[in-house]
Amino acid sequence: RSLSATRGTVAIYLLIMAAALSRVASPFVDTLGPTLLILSGLFWSTGFAIFALHYGPMLCRPSNNTPN
Repeated sequence: RSLSATRGTVAIYLLIMAAALSRVASPFVDTLGPTLLILSGLFWSTGFAIFALHYGPMLCRPSNNTPN
């Protein structure tokens, strides 16, 4: 396999980074703090769902490695 990120992988990384940034920013914004926490959870949940859909089937299949 080539070592290039697919669109799904890029989306996962972007969503998880957005979750982390909104989580860290939430205590510093008085009025938007709870909203940023909710958004953080949504970003993380969506990123994990994409990960499970994208990589789950590959991780559940037997490997293609054959012993020499």
